Amino acid sequence: MNRETRMNEIVNIELDGISRTIIEYSTDQFITSYAEKLCKVEFRNNPVFLKSLVDRIRNWYDSNIDDIKMSQYVQHKELHQKSYEIILELSKLMEE
Repeated sequence: MNRETRMNEIVNIELDGISRTIIEYSTDQFITSYAEKLCKVEFRNNPVFLKSLVDRIRNWYDSNIDDIKMSQYVQHKELHQKSYEIILELSKLMEE
């Protein structure tokens, strides 16, 4: 699969699930706002804004994924790990 196809697949199929996973977990108003924007077409169709959102979410996951995995209160840890891996992949694809 080429880079463009994979990016489109992530944007059009995966971002809604990532957004919902984050919103379900976080009480941080900034990160929930970024996650909500992932679902909006105007952000998905603007590579500059999308990259900014992906970078912010990647940074948040970089800082929080270990706490998420260790917390006894977090349900669906595997969904957070999957979301994090997809965000890392998308971030890398956007850098190429």
